[in-house]
Amino acid sequence: MAILCPGRARLPQRGRPAASGRRPRPVGFVRDRQIKALYSLPMRILPEQFETPRLRILQPGDAHRFRALRLAGLQESPGCFGASLADELAISGEEAAARIMPTEQSWVLGAFAGPESLVGCIGWYRDKGAKVAHKSHVWGMYVAPDWRGRGIARALVADVI
Repeated sequence: MAILCPGRARLPQRGRPAASGRRPRPVGFVRDRQIKALYSLPMRILPEQFETPRLRILQPGDAHRFRALRLAGLQESPGCFGASLADELAISGEEAAARIMPTEQSWVLGAFAGPESLVGCIGWYRDKGAKVAHKSHVWGMYVAPDWRGRGIARALVADVI
C-alpha cells in the first residue's frame, strides 16, 4: 500500500513492496560503488598484527619482563590494580622472581609476541586451607596497549579458567 503525499510522487511504506513490485532498499543501505570505494583504499597492515602471542607460565628468569610490564600497567591504569606504583617499585628483583615462581598453588601466565617480548599477563592463586582450597583468584590482568583488541586478554582468561 502506498501513501499519497500532496504534490509529490507516491512513496512506498517502509518494508512494503513499491508499486513496481520491487522491495524498497532498507535504511542504511550501502551502495555497490561505496563498497568498491571502501575496498580500493590503501590499507596499512603491520606484520605484528598477524602474530599470535604464545602463552606460557612465567619462570623466575622472566621476572624483569614481568616487572617492566606490570610497572607500565600501573602507570597507565593505576585504578585497575589493587597495588600502587610506589608499592611495586619497592619490590626488589629477587622478590619479583619469587613472586612469579610457579607452584601448584599459584602461577603467572604470560603472552609473548616473540622470544623476549612479554605483551600480556595474568596471575592466579588458590586459597590455602582445607575449607577454602576450592577457591581461587585471578590477579594482575594486563595487556599492553599496542596489543589490545586482538583477543589476547580473552585467551589469557580462558587459559586460566
